[in-house]
Amino acid sequence: LVVNVVGSFGLGVLVGAAPVETKLVVAAFGFFGDFTTFSTWTIESVRLGVLPTPSHPAVINVLGMPALALLSAAIGYYLAIWAI
Repeated sequence: LVVNVVGSFGLGVLVGAAPVETKLVVAAFGFFGDFTTFSTWTIESVRLGVLPTPSHPAVINVLGMPALALLSAAIGYYLAIWAI
């Protein structure tokens, strides 16, 4: 969760700070796409959901992590835009 939220924030900052045409945006997507672990999040969500009794943490994980990652990316993006 922490890695995905931090990676989303970092990507938001770099995309907000760099013009869209620059290679920095491509590099940012490559680095932060590799840094974040959405595949691990998926497997963890499935694992939590198929426990002997499906648990509420699976639902929280499936809904909460993307919401936090989007919020984190938006905060990073707008902080970068305001700083310029």
